[in-house]
Amino acid sequence: MLGGRTHDELMAEFIAAHQTRWNRAFHFVGIPLIVLSAALWAAALFDPELTATAAGLTLTGLGCQFVGHAIEGNRPEVFGDWRFIVIGLEWWWMLLRGRV
Repeated sequence: MLGGRTHDELMAEFIAAHQTRWNRAFHFVGIPLIVLSAALWAAALFDPELTATAAGLTLTGLGCQFVGHAIEGNRPEVFGDWRFIVIGLEWWWMLLRGRV
């Protein structure tokens, strides 16, 4: 159990909040940008010149997701439960493989 909810319940909630084509499209772009930015933030510990690029990718990735949720008319689930960060990554992988 994850905080009283199963993995399947969390995934079902995430899927329900990402129904429109545009929200999915913005998340399809935004999620990998945030993952890439996380790697760049780690690399920036050794090369500070990467900080600006990491920040730009973070803001662009988050911006994509906020625009998607504005179009869908709901708020990002991560505001209510940080575990949706992991669920979102899994959902993105499912989307990439055509399983959502």
